[in-house]
Amino acid sequence: MNKIKMTIMRIFLVFLSFLAITLTACKKDDDGDKNGLKNAFSYDGKTYSTPKALLEQYGENYGGGSHDFDFTFYSNGFTWDSQEEDFTGTGEAVYIDLNSSSPTEVTPGNYTVELEADREAFNIVFAITVLQYNKDTETGTELEVTAGSATVAKSGATYTVEYDFTVTGGKKVKGHFEGVPTIADYSKKKAIGPKIRF
Repeated sequence: MNKIKMTIMRIFLVFLSFLAITLTACKKDDDGDKNGLKNAFSYDGKTYSTPKALLEQYGENYGGGSHDFDFTFYSNGFTWDSQEEDFTGTGEAVYIDLNSSSPTEVTPGNYTVELEADREAFNIVFAITVLQYNKDTETGTELEVTAGSATVAKSGATYTVEYDFTVTGGKKVKGHFEGVPTIADYSKKKAIGPKIRF
């Protein structure tokens, strides 16, 4: 009888351990980044959902040594039109123009806002956040980034990007994206430069 009780106790303890690990893993997935954001950004006490991402690839920068990539994290109010190579609609977005050391991907690492610097690898040369921005009329709130950084990680085709920016007026924009972005590769096209989308 004692053997049966001991076996039942062991099974019960194994089940409890499995349950604790599963719940901890689920909580970590739901939390997103350290600020509790998942595919969203926060600004001035409000949170804005940005479940979609576009990654534009422009090729090697003038002078070599780095490659131009632009991330746009955007709300469901925007639609990416691949034929027109532009967004339509009204919504929220965070646009980041950064420089990678790799010609084929955004190299994982920490990228720093350096507005006056050359296009060296791991520099962000321009970034902007828009709120209730209408692409047709080009109206809405535009908040240019003045300082900050972004951290990029990659697993397979999935990017995880966390950013912490100071914007016009001194307030903070903090955000997170994890997913597979839509890719727009212009690196083989001649005479095309980065397009600031907002």
